[in-house]
Parts: sequence; C-alpha cells; structure tokens
Amino acid sequence: MHNNDLTIKACIEKILETMHDLGYSKGNIEAYEHSYNTFLKFCSQNNYTYFREEIALEFLKQTYGLELKCLVYDNVNTKHYRWRLRHLRVLSEYSRNQIFISKFSKFHKPVEKDDYWNKLYTLFMNHLKNNCDYADSTIRSKELTIRTTMNFLIQLDIHSLDEISPKIINKIISKFIHESSKSVTYRIRHLKQFFTFCFDNNLCRNDISSIIPHVTIPHAAYLPTSWSADEARQLLDSIDRTSSTGKRDYAILLIACRLGLRACDICRLQLEDFNWETKEIHLIQKKTQNAIVLPLLNDIGWAVIDYIKNGRPKTRDSHLFIRAIPPYNALAGSSAIENIFTFRIHNAGLRIPRGKNCGIHSLRHTLGSILLEKETPLPIISQILGHQSIKSTSTYLRLNMKGLAECPIDPDKVFNNEI
Repeated sequence: MHNNDLTIKACIEKILETMHDLGYSKGNIEAYEHSYNTFLKFCSQNNYTYFREEIALEFLKQTYGLELKCLVYDNVNTKHYRWRLRHLRVLSEYSRNQIFISKFSKFHKPVEKDDYWNKLYTLFMNHLKNNCDYADSTIRSKELTIRTTMNFLIQLDIHSLDEISPKIINKIISKFIHESSKSVTYRIRHLKQFFTFCFDNNLCRNDISSIIPHVTIPHAAYLPTSWSADEARQLLDSIDRTSSTGKRDYAILLIACRLGLRACDICRLQLEDFNWETKEIHLIQKKTQNAIVLPLLNDIGWAVIDYIKNGRPKTRDSHLFIRAIPPYNALAGSSAIENIFTFRIHNAGLRIPRGKNCGIHSLRHTLGSILLEKETPLPIISQILGHQSIKSTSTYLRLNMKGLAECPIDPDKVFNNEI
C-alpha cells in the first residue's frame, strides 16, 4: 500500500529538479544526489518501489547501524549522519505531500508511534484544515499543543481518552506552565477545543473539556516593550547597507519603525503591493484580514528600491523580501523577521531589559507610544496600527514616553525625518 503514485525514483528526480530551480549550489545538489543513489541501490536490492518511512529506517539500520523510531535528528545517535537523515526526511515529506521542505524545526517531532493517538491526531488535524477557517500559523500552534500533549500521554502510558482524569489534566497543563501567561491561555484553549471535538464525535464517553480550568488573562496584564527614538535610530544606523543582506534588513526594520507593520505582514509583502505612482502600499493584514493602505514614505521607498536593484536575489518568487541564501524564496514567516530583529538589536549594542520579551513587535509599540505622546486620539492610532479593538490601542496609555513630546503626529514625520 502506498499513498501516492510517485515512485521513490520519481520523487528523487523531482526533489533534485526543485533544488536546481531554487538556486541550490551544485555541491549541495550533488550531496543529495549521492545520498539518494545509495538509498536507491538499497531499494532496488530489496524490490522497494514506493517510499515508506519503515523502508528508510531499515536502510539506516542496515547501512549505518542507526536504530531509530522515526526520521528525526536527535543530536546524540545521529550526530554523524544528520545530513543523510535530513535527505531522507525531505524525501519522506515529498513522497507524502509532493512538497519540498527546505527547513525542519528541531522542536517539531512527530507523534510517537501509537495507533490510538495517531488516529485521533489525524482526525483532529483534518478537522482544523477542512472545517475551520484558520490561518496556517494558527493551525501550527494548535498542532504543536496537541502533539506535545499526546506524546506526554504516551509517556504516562495512557492510551485512551477515557483514562484522562483531572489529575492527568493538571499534569498536562504543568507541561506548559513555564511559558508566558498569554501562551498558557492559548494552550488551554487548544486543549479545550481538541477534547470538545473528541466528545462531539463520540470518541470518548465524557466531555473532558469540562474539567479543564478556565484561565483568562486580562488584556491590561501585558505591558508592551518599546524603544526611544534615539534607540531606533541607533538600530537602523548600525546596519551595513553595502551588503545585500544589510539592504534587506534595513528595509525590513525601517518599515517596522515607520509604519508599525506586524512581522507576519512584512514577510508577506509582495512586489505588486507597492504603487509607485500614488506612493502607497496596499495590503490585507493577516491578523485582521482587513485591507489597509499605507503611505509609501520617501525613505522607505528608496530603501526598498536599493534592495530590489542591488540586493534582492534573482528569483521567480513575487514576495518582496527573499532569503539571502538558496533556496531563494520568501522568508519563512514571522520567525525569520524576529531572527533578523534579534540579530540587529544585539549588533547595535542595545540592551534588552532582563525578563522582557522583546521582539520586533516592540518597534510597533514604539510608533504607537510616540503617537500617543503627541496626544493623538486613540481611534487614530488604532487606525494607523490596524487594531480591530480600541482595547489593544489603550495599552499604550500605560507607557511613559515623555522624552518624545516634540514628535509630530504624521507617520511620515514621526521621527522628524531622523530615522
């Protein structure tokens, strides 16, 4: 039995072709090809035509002496074979979904091999993808919660929903207790949704969601981190704009500083979103799904032009911001923007207060608090930042930015043309 009509050889040919199209180096492609030739020889000797993970695990055991339960790099047993293992994971994903995966997260391990929990996992994931209008990032977040929970239950030797008691629920929640209060709230919501789904579909006798504690963190509990105008200038001035990566990072952080765009919207910007004649940026916000029009400020325009002409790799990808190394496609979501921000913050010599969760969202908070210091009405700030609720904007009332009283209201002049 196999899940697709592509043979192992056909999948490998498609992978190598995709790598070539994405601009991978000749040496990298040859390394994959050599690894796959060894695997193909093994498959030919054993009359394997279609890929299954069990075949790859058998290959690793017989060829390299690796006894693994799944195709995951564990940093101990697979240290010297990490690239061969990665090649097989790429092949596994392509065989299953016909999608070339360029990067695997070290945090995302599959559900342990347990027929009962794997069945529930598949049912719930199909429900999220087919019956719920969720963004991919939301599905990934819910998936991580449920997968982590299932693996924990397997460790506890629990193999049925009906075995879950209030004591077990408390143990599950304790797995996430080290995270922020906001994150814990989300995890509990995910668990409630999963157990409700199971009960509604007659997968368990009792409604387990009813024994999960209700936790609500007030919106006012979060005090956003922000920077001064001088610190924002220091951040931007520290970037070497002679390199292609520097041109890209400068444009990204300038957009965050001057327009307050969220990371998820910055990484999704398309070349066609920029109307150079009207000097406007048109986009649909990912979080709110609202269409917004932003001014294409002069300094942002020139920074973007410099990147497109002198720093952006040649690619068929229509996204504005592209990876600096092959494969030359779009940045990998908000996390890529966050990594750029973290690197540039440290490179600029700026100190993050101890205990503060300070990401690129802090630049958005900076813009909001500067506008507030100039007594800009909250509804106007809310419109500029694209907030759906005035509650989100009212958080800035709790920030003290007295040193920025001279900043004008117009976003085009928020930093007095000094950023």
